[in-house]
Amino acid sequence: MVEAHKRADLPKPIEFPSFYEDHLILSGRHWPVDKPKAALFFIHTFGDHGARTTFLQEFFSQHHFAVFDYDWRGHGRSHGERDHIPHVQASFGDTNAAIDQIKRKYPSLPLIVWGDGIGASVILFYTMKHMDNLPFQGLILYSPAISLPRAKAGPIQLAMVRAFSNLSPTVRLPVRAEQYATEVTDDQEVLEAYKKDPYVHDRWTARTVDIMLEASFQMQRGHRFSIPVLIQYGTKSIIKKEYLQNWVNRSSSTKVKEFKIWVGLHHELHNDSQREVVFQYSLEWIERYVLDQTN
Repeated sequence: MVEAHKRADLPKPIEFPSFYEDHLILSGRHWPVDKPKAALFFIHTFGDHGARTTFLQEFFSQHHFAVFDYDWRGHGRSHGERDHIPHVQASFGDTNAAIDQIKRKYPSLPLIVWGDGIGASVILFYTMKHMDNLPFQGLILYSPAISLPRAKAGPIQLAMVRAFSNLSPTVRLPVRAEQYATEVTDDQEVLEAYKKDPYVHDRWTARTVDIMLEASFQMQRGHRFSIPVLIQYGTKSIIKKEYLQNWVNRSSSTKVKEFKIWVGLHHELHNDSQREVVFQYSLEWIERYVLDQTN
């Protein structure tokens, strides 16, 4: 009976083409459930992939959410040159294609998007550029990399990145992400698996870095959300709290904006040893501010 239950909980693999002009094939996963009350779409951080995250997906599928994730282009099992984003519209096209898959299966369900790290920044930038026609009703952000330009690059580095992006867009640049591997979580089993994972990488192409830096500059101004947004942060995150706090102060929401600080928790809240507390808090927030408002 235990083995049968485990098999029933396994995600279903999905593949679909991007809406971007290259129609790249993207890979994702879907946790179908009986009578789902909402859909949840998880977006991983850069250099990562969806299959390294399972605790969050399993928790919410057990609470009657139809859960989805997908690998960015050039990540995990998705097609494309590794770690390369040719244009910001490619990221938008990939996101739209993934959301379309969810809407096809569950057209009437409220949708909550959940982004981690740079994945949170990507969906935040998407939200800024699509604020008049958002296809989701709630947003959860883990430590969005708002501080990327200030923390990682000065004028000389930015000029070099822009030059490489124009002259040799696919040249790979180190982003000094080695610290991420040691500070990502306090769960040693997850940490060891992370270090050995062949799909994890920390070399970005020059065009990708250029796009991310430009997006971060634009996001630093803050944003007025038209949907409920929950920003979460672990005090042991590699993201500097003061940068994120300044951005939170500059942002607002016509419905609800909350900045939840988790003292002593690590960057990947969904992989921290205290993750169940984070999941339960997030579930109650979704039920109160998204589901109760859409029913």
